[in-house]
Amino acid sequence: MTRPPTPPAALDGPATEDNAVLVAKYFVALFPYVTSTGDLQVWDRMSGRTCHYCANVRDIVTKLFDADQRSVGGADDIGFGSASRISADSFVAAIDLVQHPSRTVDRQDRVIETFPDTLVLRAHVELSWTGSRWRIDGLEMQRMGTQ
Repeated sequence: MTRPPTPPAALDGPATEDNAVLVAKYFVALFPYVTSTGDLQVWDRMSGRTCHYCANVRDIVTKLFDADQRSVGGADDIGFGSASRISADSFVAAIDLVQHPSRTVDRQDRVIETFPDTLVLRAHVELSWTGSRWRIDGLEMQRMGTQ
């Protein structure tokens, strides 16, 4: 996936449950893009200091590209999402998705590693509105099954 997902208008606020769902879906959709391109600009801008998942993905992508490797495939089909407000500007969202098989390849497109399963996942996303932007405070991927 070499084209970034389209940013939703919800990135500009306000802090509502509907916007939290759209922003969480967008952030989850960034994963195959960053692992394919190494472009972490938006990922870093949205990642909060407390988001361990965000930091782990950043480390994985950095190591991948430092080794002249990248991910191919692994597109996500983003499905249903819901969000609950936990304080004035903080939300918890649940996003259902299907992650398709992928592989890690080197510069010559030789396969280094394969991820052959189609995974059914639920992303639990903690996010907050800072007054000027959305911040991802935490994210946990729950494996629901395979297809």
